[in-house]
Amino acid sequence: MDNQNQPNISEQQPQPEIPQKTQLSMWVSVLIVVLSVIIVGGVSFSAFRYFGQEPVEPNELPASQELDSVFDWQTYKNEEYGFELKYPTNWRKIENDGFIGFGPQTVASDLIFTIYKDKSIPEVGVGSNRNQEITKVKGIQFKGLPAKNISIKNISLNKVSNRIFINYNDFILSIGQSTVNNTDYPFDHKYNNIIDEILSTFKFIEVDKTLNWQTYKNEEYGFEITLTNAWKGYKVVEKDGFFSFLIPIPSFITTNNNNEWLSIFNLIGISKSEWERRQNEGPPTLPLVAENDSYVFSYGIALHDLLPKEMDLLEKEIDLLGVDQIISTFKFKN
Repeated sequence: MDNQNQPNISEQQPQPEIPQKTQLSMWVSVLIVVLSVIIVGGVSFSAFRYFGQEPVEPNELPASQELDSVFDWQTYKNEEYGFELKYPTNWRKIENDGFIGFGPQTVASDLIFTIYKDKSIPEVGVGSNRNQEITKVKGIQFKGLPAKNISIKNISLNKVSNRIFINYNDFILSIGQSTVNNTDYPFDHKYNNIIDEILSTFKFIEVDKTLNWQTYKNEEYGFEITLTNAWKGYKVVEKDGFFSFLIPIPSFITTNNNNEWLSIFNLIGISKSEWERRQNEGPPTLPLVAENDSYVFSYGIALHDLLPKEMDLLEKEIDLLGVDQIISTFKFKN
């Protein structure tokens, strides 16, 4: 009887039912793990970047962070010299008698990048002034044209700048890091990348050779002629069909130092009948320029009693003034 009151220990007790994981909950778990890995990895990478580099002071930002993208820069175009380039939006531009300079707005007098017309390509040795020394001349290709990369040492600062000299359209352009100021500013290494980027945007364009030319018109004889932009401050003296074109007397001429003006060339206009009469007397002594029903024009280079050295310099001056080009622009007005 006692045995009947004891529980049957061999009989298994019912076990609580364990719910099975659904497929959805498994994917949620996987997603949580993946996200955790990404977050931890991202934080680790950011920490590496932040703590693995030296801090940069706000006033020492690299040039690439200091300026806008090259595509947003200002465009400068020079049709007289035949080129264009881009320069930073927060830089200023200065032009003065063929000299073009660029530099930050924050600096009053110093320029970083300059372009100007030069008389010749320097060779190794003394530079254009006592404070300069040409230390290296290397032949390169610049925008598909032969050029020279020239290292110019500022002796007082003991710093070297590099400029490109290129013969383009019958004149020499000097392009590159400024050497005009006796200051450390243009040599700051942070501007090297900016100079390279400016040079990368440089391109040659077609030269407008008639830009800033001046036209002389004569109503009595009904003609006009165009003078090159080298004829600054010229004047014309006319008497009885004889037109003398003059410029202020150059400083290299001392023989006629009492005169303020120097005649460069003369136009001679005579009637058609007078021209025919002179032809019958003999061949014309002056080149024919143009003729119409009323007049015939010829021209000649003005003659001067000068020293041989002065004559050589004057011939170069005449070439610079472009007399042949000017004569080719002569035309009668309708």
